Amino acid sequence: MKSNKFIFYLLLCLVILTFLNFLNHLPIYGSSAENRNTTNTNEKPRYYYNNQRREPKKVVTSGAVRGHCPGETSKIFLQILAPNDHLGLTTQNHPTFFWYLNLAENQPRTIKFTLIEVGQVEPIFEEKLRVSPSYSPNLMSLTLPQSTKPLTINQTYRWTVTIICNPQRPSSNYFSSTTFQVIFLESTPKNYSTEEQAILLAGKGVWYDSLYYAYLSNNTELFTKLLNEINIFLPTE
Repeated sequence: MKSNKFIFYLLLCLVILTFLNFLNHLPIYGSSAENRNTTNTNEKPRYYYNNQRREPKKVVTSGAVRGHCPGETSKIFLQILAPNDHLGLTTQNHPTFFWYLNLAENQPRTIKFTLIEVGQVEPIFEEKLRVSPSYSPNLMSLTLPQSTKPLTINQTYRWTVTIICNPQRPSSNYFSSTTFQVIFLESTPKNYSTEEQAILLAGKGVWYDSLYYAYLSNNTELFTKLLNEINIFLPTE
């Protein structure tokens, strides 16, 4: 009787060992950390993340404007460099704004930058600039002067770039505009480079500051990548 039990347990052990050996030789599938680290190695990192909840009542309305002034055939291209489906954010009370402008074959023309607090009528700041024609989009920027009253945290503003076709007929002008909001955010470490600050702020969804530091860093690839991540792809011609 005892010998039968011994043989039984011996056979059971052999079965278990055989089964374990079989498991060890099975191919491994699934989403293990090792597998995740070895896939998509050629994929470029994403920098900008929009952390805002969608707020339908806040109209953004930015984007590209193409056309020509009445009575002219020369092309006009204007692209505000800001998100068109959510509010761009800044921590600066005197932020910097960027846009691309192409006035190929045009005569030198006046453009107007306007900043206004949403809900108000009178502009906070307004400035006219004289622009010469160019056959490729020109990157332009404007930093709100320190002489202007600092913008208020949690307040929403609208900035507009207008191409003046006819000063006497504003309806003939071309313009693009968008809204943005000023927020509070703890400052980044002082030992961060401008490129590191751009990447850090992009990850926190602070669009205007991120683009500004990317510009200061002279990292054209980073600057372009940020634009592509909000679906801005500049024309090649």
